[in-house]
Amino acid sequence: MIPVEKRKRSAMIKNIQNAIRSEQIISQSALELKFLDLCWHKNVYGCTTFRATMYMSRPPFNGITEVYVGLNDWGLIVINAKKFSILLNIPLKHVVARYEMKPHIEIIGRDNRNVEYVFTLATKQAQLINNLLKQIKNKKEATRN
Repeated sequence: MIPVEKRKRSAMIKNIQNAIRSEQIISQSALELKFLDLCWHKNVYGCTTFRATMYMSRPPFNGITEVYVGLNDWGLIVINAKKFSILLNIPLKHVVARYEMKPHIEIIGRDNRNVEYVFTLATKQAQLINNLLKQIKNKKEATRN
């Protein structure tokens, strides 16, 4: 994610440039491998992303927010669509979804600090989110056994 604010974006670019200068990278492919190695350790890496409207009736996010919802084998990540900042990180084992009526899916989850979140996502892709969540959980469960 690239910061929206000019000051933060400039700082990020300067940090990247300094990191490149300090590294003894021999080739383009070595630089690409180093970049991918950094990405692989982020929980947003490899997410299938959906655009949605999030409805939440209690803190920390009262009201309606436009979001991107990311799903992968780590869990569910909710990103503010305007600020491109991560709002929620919910590990897969703590995500429960209830899909009963189109186009809404209710999500109940706990983050790593054991804070519980209950919110509704409104999107035409609610059924896809529900199906993908089930598939990922089933595959994770099958690999444990």
